[in-house]
Amino acid sequence: MAIRRNITADDEFFLGEDKTLPLQVFQKDKVTPQDISGWGDIRYLLKTHKDALDADALVQKSLADGIEITDGANGWIVITYVQGDTDGNSELSARIKPRVQYWYSVKRHGTGVDTVLTHGTHMFLDAGQRKA
Repeated sequence: MAIRRNITADDEFFLGEDKTLPLQVFQKDKVTPQDISGWGDIRYLLKTHKDALDADALVQKSLADGIEITDGANGWIVITYVQGDTDGNSELSARIKPRVQYWYSVKRHGTGVDTVLTHGTHMFLDAGQRKA
C-alpha cells in the first residue's frame, strides 16, 4: 500500500510559504485508489532522516490539524503547510534548512493500526530561489 513519492527542488516547495500537498492513497496493488472514508486518523511526519523517532518530527499533521480528506472514496487527502511550519520563527521550523533532504511519511494511525501510506524525501527551497 505504501507509495514512494519524493518532493524535490522541481516541486518548488519553499520555506515559509502556505502550501498544500495533495496525495492519493492506494490499495496494495498500488494502482486502485483506497477508500479512506471514515478512517479515524491519518498522520503526516517530517523528520531529519528515515529512522528518526516519530516524536522527534519537525512537522506533524493529523486529521484534526492540517490534513483533510477531500475525496475519501478515491483516497485523496490534502496536507496543508502554513507559513509557521517552516518560516524559521520557532525552534522546530528553525531546524528546517533549504536544499537539505528530509524524510516524510503519511500514516494511517489508530488503535492496532500504524500503516505507512506514502513516504519519501522532501526538499525545501529558500524563498530567494523562486523563479521569476
